[in-house]
Amino acid sequence: MKRAVIDLGTHTIVLLAVDLSGDGQLAVLREEERIVGLGRGAGGEWILTSEAIARTREALLEYTAILGRMGVDRVRFTATAVLRNARNSAEVKQVLEEAGHFPITIISGEEEARLVYLAAARTFPLVREKTVVDIGGGSTEVISGTAERVENLVSMPLGAVALTDRFLTCFPTNASETRALDAHIRSVFETNFAGQEMRQGALVGAAGTFTTAAAMEQGMVEYSPEKITGFKLKRPAVEYWIERLHAMTLDEQCHITGLHPKRAGYVVSGMHLIHALYSFFKTDEIIINDAGLRYGVLYDWLASDSRTG
Repeated sequence: MKRAVIDLGTHTIVLLAVDLSGDGQLAVLREEERIVGLGRGAGGEWILTSEAIARTREALLEYTAILGRMGVDRVRFTATAVLRNARNSAEVKQVLEEAGHFPITIISGEEEARLVYLAAARTFPLVREKTVVDIGGGSTEVISGTAERVENLVSMPLGAVALTDRFLTCFPTNASETRALDAHIRSVFETNFAGQEMRQGALVGAAGTFTTAAAMEQGMVEYSPEKITGFKLKRPAVEYWIERLHAMTLDEQCHITGLHPKRAGYVVSGMHLIHALYSFFKTDEIIINDAGLRYGVLYDWLASDSRTG
């Protein structure tokens, strides 16, 4: 049985298509990612631009054609912070639903966190106690738990795209802007974690900011999920990249091996978020997971089907 998940975020739209055999074996048929920047240029009012909507619609039409050729007609389409926050969310949702002919479910930050944790739990079944972090373009989810049981979660309005658009106006960056960026990240962390008891365990990082950092650190010419999942991203590596990125123009960033040109600029704020995690959780390494939200949506969907028979 073929089915697919489409995950729409602030920066990317991702496709996962799989085939589930009669004996329950799961085979990945296709994975695609398009960096459409739906949240780019939304500004403080969070109004998604017509150009960004058009880019996203075009990518969705590509995905629809791919699924049609593959004979996949069971699709789960989820959207996260970009449509949770946008003032014109209803309008954008209608445009995309009409283009793709799939209903879009806008999931809450808490549901996003639960699904990201589920994906990590299935990917690293031997890591019982863990804290999973998903840095997106518009929000960051932090979830702690044991095995597949979520024990605590926090969803914060911190994302690589939103932070870059708000704080970083030029590349190379200037010191006053980066100080303001770091101060804001610390403030949001302190506010959201006040009174929370997050179980430490292993720290696991999911989504594009983490996978990009891992690809850059490995000098990855061609992206390989197998080399990303399980990679241990060390604090000194992130500190090296922060220092290097701050001194580079956007064009220079575009030529870094492992960094997609459309992530240039945004990766700087993402690296600052990662660095804040090392300090906050008093650790020097983060285990990277390529199998992020889209896999959590899939696993939850399959579990729901099995419960309903």
